[in-house]
Amino acid sequence: MRDTERRGYLAHSRTAAYSKKIDDAKRSIDKAYKVGPAIVSTSFGKDSGALVHICHSVIGELKMFHMACAHELPGGDGVRKFCEGLGEITELPPLNTIKESIEWLKSVGLPHERGKAEHQRIIQTRKKDRGRDWCLENGYSVQVLGMRAEESRGRRWCFRVRGDTYELSTGITVCNPLAWWSVKDVWAYHVVNDIPWHPLYDMQVLGFTREMLRNGGWLYTDGAGNGWVAWLRRCYPEQYERLTLEFPGISSVS
Repeated sequence: MRDTERRGYLAHSRTAAYSKKIDDAKRSIDKAYKVGPAIVSTSFGKDSGALVHICHSVIGELKMFHMACAHELPGGDGVRKFCEGLGEITELPPLNTIKESIEWLKSVGLPHERGKAEHQRIIQTRKKDRGRDWCLENGYSVQVLGMRAEESRGRRWCFRVRGDTYELSTGITVCNPLAWWSVKDVWAYHVVNDIPWHPLYDMQVLGFTREMLRNGGWLYTDGAGNGWVAWLRRCYPEQYERLTLEFPGISSVS
């Protein structure tokens, strides 16, 4: 991280608004853990790094789970090691192999090739809430997530209506301590607390900044129209080569 970025995040961490969000998150975590056995979901992305650290600061040793993806971007070992130092991580194996995911995408089209309504329909058809199912099967009544309202209109609506903590019809209580954090809050928290992050966030090229980048799999092409495929080509050439080998047409948008 450049020194100018670091100084900016440190300055942000000294604002009253930032301090209030930290306090609110800690209160939500403390309240959620009183409901019943709780587990923290971590993707090893930037939000997860902040989430596990602030939960640990309130609770101590954590129970965590990670839903593995067969086409994750490599380089997350340092973040995984950091999380392992805060408690126990259960690894849920990938739902599909790379080959299975590729064959499925060949049948339905890549995300960037679909219209918005079609994309949502396909996602809802395929989506399986493995995390909540796993929680129910393993005796956890509280699931702590790193979702933020800033990320989508649907999440903003959900948190405005339900609050950052709510109970589902399945009996699972979902707690989102970072619900109202901005991406700047997340990075300020990383800097202040010296939390490691995935190296992908330092690959600030082709107009992408660490605040824009996300820890998604290399088969997720929904950002292709905004230059994501070109970024993948520059930063992860091996994954880009596999993507273009399986989907030759993708090279035209990079």
